[in-house]
Amino acid sequence: MLNRDFKADNINEKWVTDVTYLKYGENDEHKAYLSAVKDLYNGEIISWVVSKTNDNPLVMKTIKAAIEA
Repeated sequence: MLNRDFKADNINEKWVTDVTYLKYGENDEHKAYLSAVKDLYNGEIISWVVSKTNDNPLVMKTIKAAIEA
């Protein structure tokens, strides 16, 4: 648990993840979901995945890609 300590002293010590949505289309009628994993040591984005659905498989795919990076 981070306990609001978002500083890391070493690479790959602490990762955070988030999902946000992006509207697109002529009238912003569509949404895409961007899931990312960020290393708190240097702010590097370790992995990211875009999907049409915001669900657990999206997040797990992003985490798996980060582990494999």
